[in-house]
Amino acid sequence: MYALILNDTIQSVGSLPRAARHIDTGQWVMPPDGVWTAEQAEACGYFYVVPAVKPPDSATDTSDSSVELVDGVPMQVWTSRPWTEDELKAQRVAVLQMEQAAALAALTPEQTDALLGETAPPAGEPWRQPTGAYDSYPTGAQVTHVDKTWESTVTANVWEPGVSGWRETGSEWPDWVQPAGAEDAYPQGAKVTHNEVRWVSEVPSNVWEPGVYGWVSV
Repeated sequence: MYALILNDTIQSVGSLPRAARHIDTGQWVMPPDGVWTAEQAEACGYFYVVPAVKPPDSATDTSDSSVELVDGVPMQVWTSRPWTEDELKAQRVAVLQMEQAAALAALTPEQTDALLGETAPPAGEPWRQPTGAYDSYPTGAQVTHVDKTWESTVTANVWEPGVSGWRETGSEWPDWVQPAGAEDAYPQGAKVTHNEVRWVSEVPSNVWEPGVYGWVSV
């Protein structure tokens, strides 16, 4: 991190530019290899900012960083301040999310579905990307996505419909979706469309892509 210092005042803080004007001559300086020497940078007014270790946060306070001139040298300075209410709220939410994720990991799939079902959005609402296990979709949840209706085939579903973990509903020949595993594999006789061809599963617990194994085109 460098500070641009002109007339004993910090003008900006950031990375070195690709090119800069020499303070004395006004000519542009552009290192041919893209790597500045300290002498070149300082001749253009850019000085390395001396870093400082951030003080540890407490339950009530954190610190903000700034750059100040100390005896003509740019230095990183940390200033203590109280946590804002929004920051404290975000911390509480993060802790709650971790606790919920840990609790879900200890449940059976049936228990997980029952718990997630209590807070799942109403059936038919647009799919939204879960941010973790705590707000994932249970088995059987129904959503709309890309002008189609989908039903979750796995518990704690964080996948996007059309990628994995969902099956299109209301269609006799839905698009094939890669199963997440044995729990949502296609049964024998299942009908799908893949690469504009209709396929029927010839084997039970079919996790293969149509055209590779276990499917017959019709």
